[in-house]
Amino acid sequence: MISWSITCFLGRKLSALASENRFIVLSTRLAILGIVLGVSTLITVLAVMRGFENEIRQSLVGPFDQLHVFAFNDYYPDSLYEEIQSLPHVTAVTGYAKSYGLIRSSKRYIPLEILTFESPDVALDVPDVDLGGVYLSSSGMYFSQGDEVNIILPQKDRLRPKVVSPKYLGEYQHYGKASKGLMTALVSFKTYQEMHRDTILSGLVVTVDDLYATADVKAYLMDRYHGLYQGFDWKDKYQPMFSALRMQRLLMVFILSMITLVALFSLVSGLVMLTADRRCEIALLRTMGLSRVKIAGVFMIQGGLISFIGVIMGVILAVVLCYFAQDIASLLESVLGYALIDERIYGTSKLPTALDVELAMSVAIIAWVSGLLASFYPSVRASKVEPAEVLRYV
Repeated sequence: MISWSITCFLGRKLSALASENRFIVLSTRLAILGIVLGVSTLITVLAVMRGFENEIRQSLVGPFDQLHVFAFNDYYPDSLYEEIQSLPHVTAVTGYAKSYGLIRSSKRYIPLEILTFESPDVALDVPDVDLGGVYLSSSGMYFSQGDEVNIILPQKDRLRPKVVSPKYLGEYQHYGKASKGLMTALVSFKTYQEMHRDTILSGLVVTVDDLYATADVKAYLMDRYHGLYQGFDWKDKYQPMFSALRMQRLLMVFILSMITLVALFSLVSGLVMLTADRRCEIALLRTMGLSRVKIAGVFMIQGGLISFIGVIMGVILAVVLCYFAQDIASLLESVLGYALIDERIYGTSKLPTALDVELAMSVAIIAWVSGLLASFYPSVRASKVEPAEVLRYV
């Protein structure tokens, strides 16, 4: 009985790379090259797309956008603050209120969102606002520090609006993104109370040290209060954009997988030709007692070995490309004469890469298993060789 160790030895000995037929060797080398290009390109492109997604997420999602908690009855007890603060990854919990009005400048009236925090936390990156002062987001309106800013506020149950004139303290950049394009005025909580007769909190702002932990906080509130408190996080706000990015990534995976698929066709053709070229050796092995299953195993080992070589080289090439991605982008920009990455769109002028080890391993394993499956047909074909028919003419 011939053991499987002999089968493995024969799989390496009868390798297509050691064949005297140059066409078989060429086909096998092209298969390895195709697998290398397919695996390296797929891993590199996914790493770059993941890097861009992280940059877009960081530029869009500020502390104010991470997670909002809304109460069904507009009641936020202190115990709720403490309960949410005790959850994992939560760094700060504070109440906020917002309203809308108009700001006047140079005979123009511009819509304005007025925002205040009950007790600003360092995690929110909110400046200290003096009583009677206001910070404005970037708006194209020019104020000097200390100028009075005329803000028109609608009044409940009154036809005549209220006009307030807080002092301009400076420009605040961050909340231009959180207000859906509206100009934002940041005031202290006491100033906000003076502007409005009834100050009701609009919700709670929850900041976390891990953006993906907001889902756990939302699930906890739903299980604990059964809809009395609802969570609205950054994924809900920017869901269409990130869904489009995920769809783009899936389409890119499908397109780039075609490179590996073409390489697998080359692998199949090379093994089929190797089967025809090694018919005499196969017949001799069959007469020596090697079963059909082990004959098939010999060629399966060859397919797995060829795929393994291509996958390992592809992963190494992908790591090198990701490591020198910015240098390659800079070289292309110097040759082409223009910037490849627009900072206004992506939030960065560099080529970001985020190489995920698990993702790279998944691509490598799938490519290697695909190579094994591709070698199944040539292996079955080799196992069906009849020794009597081959040795009759030897």
